[in-house]
Amino acid sequence: MQVNCFFNSEIFYSFVIKITMLRQCKNIARIRLKSFKFTHATNIDLQNITLAIFQKLDHLTRKNTK
Repeated sequence: MQVNCFFNSEIFYSFVIKITMLRQCKNIARIRLKSFKFTHATNIDLQNITLAIFQKLDHLTRKNTK
């Protein structure tokens, strides 16, 4: 899964998350944050993007357990 988010000219996020689902236990995901760049980011911006990541992971793990 690759996620690129552009908010405005002052705030730029770029990060790639590699998710490897373990075959033995589908509801466990190993996450490697390969790159994360930002400028002029506030704590609220970082909280929002982190929340979005974990919501996506939750969706993926629930989908794979069915």
